[in-house]
Amino acid sequence: MSTAADRILKLCENRSVPLKKVCAAVDLPYGTLHAQIKNNRAIPFLSIDLIASYFGVSADYFSERRASLIVRSDEGSEQGIEFAQQTSKALMAAKQGLVEMGLQISTDHILDWLNRENNTLKNHEQFAEKFDLFYPVKERSGMLVPKKMGKESLATIFFDIRDEQDYVDKVGSFPPSTLRDLIRAHVHVQKSSTYQVDDMEIAVRIDGRIVAGKYRRVLAPVTDLNGQKFTFVFARLIEAFQPELRVRNVTSC
Repeated sequence: MSTAADRILKLCENRSVPLKKVCAAVDLPYGTLHAQIKNNRAIPFLSIDLIASYFGVSADYFSERRASLIVRSDEGSEQGIEFAQQTSKALMAAKQGLVEMGLQISTDHILDWLNRENNTLKNHEQFAEKFDLFYPVKERSGMLVPKKMGKESLATIFFDIRDEQDYVDKVGSFPPSTLRDLIRAHVHVQKSSTYQVDDMEIAVRIDGRIVAGKYRRVLAPVTDLNGQKFTFVFARLIEAFQPELRVRNVTSC
């Protein structure tokens, strides 16, 4: 059975919705889709897109592609290897759990929410721990200051962030050019009063380890219910690589 077929059936099972009911809701011929799944034939993208919309997940969930993360230990120590494996497993488990509950949050979900709520921090319970919040920063500032680090945000998992001060300590150790680029991006969204979506690539040293990957980031100016301004950050690994998370140990970088 293909990956797409298997995941369609898995979603139906997890959400307790018969495949026939899904087909009726999105105006797909049940007999055709059932035959494609049963006979392991390719399922058209349009069909997958309609099913994805029905369940509220992104279409890339049905693809064989998976996010890419590289966590490397310079020293080749057992501790470094263990950290790499734990980080990879945490990302995979977090994402798979969201998908199976029908709660995978995509970039489009975030942009729709920003538009619907007029960049106001409300009605975000579904992804409250999946984004980070920062105080507005000036271009000559030396560091970003987080108001809140989401417990399940990409930065928290990717960089093994324990709390807001840990973020300051670890990100403060980034190369000056990397830090300047981050600050400029935050300044830009506040000045322009509009969101920004970027595909990013990062490779940094944290506690003697090289952590590298590609991700899609949403930055947006938001206000809380009291009118205080913040910079909202949501990120997810880009779905464009090998089926598994790659973990490598090297002796030099």
